[in-house]
Amino acid sequence: MSASAKSRHPVALGEVQRTLLVPLWARAKEQSVLSPLLRDPLAPQVLASLDWDARLLDQARASQLGCVVRAAQIDQWICSFVAEHPEATIVELGVGLNTRAMRLREGLSRSVRWYEVDLPDVMSLRDQCIARQENCVRISADLRDLSSLRALLSAPNRSTLVVAEGVLVYLAPNEVRSLLRWLVRDLGAHELIFDCMAPIVRTLQGLHDAMRHFDARFTWEIADISELTRWEPSLRIADNVSFYALLFVHAERLPRWMRWARPLVERAYPQVRDVYRVLRLTA
Repeated sequence: MSASAKSRHPVALGEVQRTLLVPLWARAKEQSVLSPLLRDPLAPQVLASLDWDARLLDQARASQLGCVVRAAQIDQWICSFVAEHPEATIVELGVGLNTRAMRLREGLSRSVRWYEVDLPDVMSLRDQCIARQENCVRISADLRDLSSLRALLSAPNRSTLVVAEGVLVYLAPNEVRSLLRWLVRDLGAHELIFDCMAPIVRTLQGLHDAMRHFDARFTWEIADISELTRWEPSLRIADNVSFYALLFVHAERLPRWMRWARPLVERAYPQVRDVYRVLRLTA
């Protein structure tokens, strides 16, 4: 092992936690694009600090673009929320090695408070790779254990936005339902941002260009997003963005076979436009 490899941080994470490498890699790779869709200068540094061979994902072009456009959409929604609520609290669930608090900091009010939540092994790695920020609190907790969340995260006396990017799909359906209820009823979240998938995505996840390299599996799906408002009647779907549409805005960056197959797939299965969505809900 070379001296540089020895100095890198080992990625000693659980199966699901290791999937945080995909969005990190995607954002880092985006910085080498002539006109990046998302500017994240810290991402390449964080990626380079890990003892992990990112070449594993070299062919995952659709996932690379997908992670970037999803992150950019969420960033946009966060900035809009803070523009209306300059003293907001942002709670980022399953933060992984995301650098969102840093890359948005210059455009946000200094009064914004940020809470980053993830499992202990992830937060340990995060502390090694990413310096702590002012007004940003790190919390080690399991989203499946609401008792620990209650003990560590209390309702702030501020407008609160909760973000869970690429996270809820790894929880069980009853865990997602309980978490959303707690976020609205106990934490007092004003807005929730997260992504969700239709059953077919979970069924075909073995064909996913990035996920096929990981042992983790998707465990939550939802066929009808209006079901979310039946889970918690105070919730309203404010924005509902198709991942498919976000990708094809930049079709030239997708693999050629995806561009060629698009008309055939849309005719045979029109629902493809809605199989993966990014949502913004208000409470």
